[in-house]
Amino acid sequence: ECGAFLAATLDELSKDPAVKLIIVGGTRHSYGRDVEADTFAQLAGIAPVIIMRDTPWLPVSSLDCLRQSTATDCVWPLERLLRGGTFPQPQTRITDRVTVVDLNARVCPGGQCRAAVDGWPMTFDEHHFTATFSRRFTADFVTLLQSEARRSHVTEPLPK
Repeated sequence: ECGAFLAATLDELSKDPAVKLIIVGGTRHSYGRDVEADTFAQLAGIAPVIIMRDTPWLPVSSLDCLRQSTATDCVWPLERLLRGGTFPQPQTRITDRVTVVDLNARVCPGGQCRAAVDGWPMTFDEHHFTATFSRRFTADFVTLLQSEARRSHVTEPLPK
């Protein structure tokens, strides 16, 4: 089903002249670097592409950890949480019309991921950020999009 869905999506995007920039987010998968690279290349043939690197997966949800421990106990090294794969996969071929954006240094400052930040949980499960935590990165994300749009010569204003 995924292959058919991907083909239909690529076809639809390629026929839409309004598509000026494509933003892709994803998570760990088992399709392999070649499938990932081919998909990115096909997308880049339509418009410049921004790939959002996968964020860390905690060993337990922030809420569960905080219920069972203190916030100082619910801290994990970013490097350990990224083992086991990320999206895009390491060494995936990336073309010049594809930019990979990695916010993990902001998500886990100093290489330490915390279940609670400023008293609020980071995730509601092992890897989905809460809305409150996500809002911390709005300005970063907008700046990155604007920068990429300029780099890719997108002249229309991006939607707010």
